[in-house]
Amino acid sequence: MGSTQKVLSAGRYGARYGIGIRKRLLKVEAEQKKKHACPNCGYAKVKRLQRGIFFCRKCELKFSGGTYLPETQAGKIIRKMVSQKSFMPMVSALTAATEETKGTGMAREILEELEQEKETGKAAEAAAPAKPKRARKKKAGAEAETQAEAQAGDKAEAPEGAEAPEGK
Repeated sequence: MGSTQKVLSAGRYGARYGIGIRKRLLKVEAEQKKKHACPNCGYAKVKRLQRGIFFCRKCELKFSGGTYLPETQAGKIIRKMVSQKSFMPMVSALTAATEETKGTGMAREILEELEQEKETGKAAEAAAPAKPKRARKKKAGAEAETQAEAQAGDKAEAPEGAEAPEGK
């Protein structure tokens, strides 16, 4: 069910979603379901297990990739850059900067400065007078209970024969 001669597996959608989207779906599904080459052993035994997880049935390597394909376009570009070593000038500059920082102990100095600032900030807070806390408002239900208790207390305090004054 869901497959026809002309539209193949996109037949499960019937006339919905438009022909362009269904054709694009066919292309993606065809690529997704075929066996891919393993990055470890090179055999075409890689199958998609679930979204982004792939498994080689030869060497039993389980790895992550793109949602539908084991290698994304961005991954291909990065692999090509690494193999050509076109990013090496940036790496040497980064390595030099890291060595300079480690050699001078600059990171340790920065941490010490931050600790001193924290200590001076705590001292300044302790010296400053504390703000008075605002009283919280009681809930409407709690006010009614308090008034009822007060009225009951007034009636209990009144002597016999005298009526308790009614409050507003």
